Amino acid sequence: MNRKLMPRLYCVANGDDAVHAPPLHARPDPAQQVEILERRMKRLENVLRDVCGAILYCDDIAVLERNAAQYSSIYRDMTFAEKRDPLFMRREIQKVLSKHQMIATPVHYNWIHNYTK
Repeated sequence: MNRKLMPRLYCVANGDDAVHAPPLHARPDPAQQVEILERRMKRLENVLRDVCGAILYCDDIAVLERNAAQYSSIYRDMTFAEKRDPLFMRREIQKVLSKHQMIATPVHYNWIHNYTK
């Protein structure tokens, strides 16, 4: 039977110097907690902008959307009774970013010029 062992709890009541209790971590005051949370939220916003930018500006998503645009409608099943227009990921992500007043971080491209003579 696989069992996880619980960490050993030490008793320092007997005054033995060889036994040390784990250090107690002091909680930061509320102002520090707010500052820490603000930094973490700013970091999450930056990560979200970077991820959305990577999706919006990547070439493979553009190719997939171009291929999907060739189909006029998306059908629910083989009965062809219900259909809808295709949804495109980049457009939907852009709508979400606009709704929350955010701008995606553009991706830096490295263009290579081919010198052919």
